[in-house]
Order: sequence, then C-alpha cells, then structure tokens
Amino acid sequence: MKCITHPDIDAVSTCARCGAGICQDCTKGTFYQIENKPLCKKCNYETGLDNDRTFKSFLRPKQIKMIIFLVTFVIGLVLFFYTKANGHTTFSSVFYMLLSWGFGFIGNFFDKNLDTRSVKNQAKDAILEVKHPIATLIGKIFGFFLMAISSPIQIIALLIGIVRVKKQINENAIVLERFISQNN
Repeated sequence: MKCITHPDIDAVSTCARCGAGICQDCTKGTFYQIENKPLCKKCNYETGLDNDRTFKSFLRPKQIKMIIFLVTFVIGLVLFFYTKANGHTTFSSVFYMLLSWGFGFIGNFFDKNLDTRSVKNQAKDAILEVKHPIATLIGKIFGFFLMAISSPIQIIALLIGIVRVKKQINENAIVLERFISQNN
C-alpha cells in the first residue's frame, strides 16, 4: 500500500478514520489521532473542523445560561436591597431575592441534554406526581429554592465552563492554522 499523499512512498500505517495509507512523514505530521492511531491529512483537517463545530456548539448554550443567571442574580440583589430599604423584613427581602435567583434556572432549558431515563421510568415518575400532588408541590417548591440558593455557584461553574470551551476553541484554531500553513 502506498501513502495517499505521497504515492511514490510505501505506507507504514493507515488512517484511523478512512483507512488510507500513510507514510512515515505523514504519520509524524498528524495533529489528531483516534485511539493513538494517526490520521491522513484530509481526515486531520476534517477532524479539526469537526472539533471546532463541536466546541462552538457547546459554547452558545453556556453563554445564554450565563446571561440569564447573571440577569436574575442582579435583579435578585436589587430586589433584596430595595425591599430592605423600604422597611420589609430580612426574611421577605431574602425571599424576593431567592425567588428571582430561582428563575435563573430557566437557562437550563437551553441545554441540549435530553432526559435519558426510559419512557417507563418517566411514566412512573408522572404517576407518582399525580398520586401525591401535595408532596410533589412541596418538592418542587423546595427544589426551586434549593436551585436559587445554588445560583451563585452555578454562575461560577458556567464561567469556568465558558473559559474552558473558549480555550479549547483557541487551541483547536492554532492547530488548524498550523496544519494549513504546513500543508499549503
């Protein structure tokens, strides 16, 4: 078998993605690998583009969630200080703040993660909710305020996630630029 890029040179490996022959020089020049196996130049480039699309698809929902959390967080703080300044008790001021923070979890609807439970388990949960409406209501209210309390932690986690994804996008762009410059 000959190298797909250098047809006059014998292949020493095959591309892990398309199975094409790869010579020693092409094996050394690979930027991406699948299970420690090299990729041909075409598959290297396509993998870089795929990575770029994947990283960018993760970034947008995180940014939307972050904006929603920050807006509801600031509104909650404004409500807290406004109600305190107008003579409300600390309890009611904290309640309004947490109520606003709880609405920040609307941002979770922008996640692309689907419910991975089986239909049978989802149906069982729905039946339990119908059989025990008071317990379900109490649980949802408790869950809402528990999510509200964790809102500042969620903001920090989202910020870290956004920074990591942006770093991956930048690193991938550098690899793609290097690949293009070496192969032109």
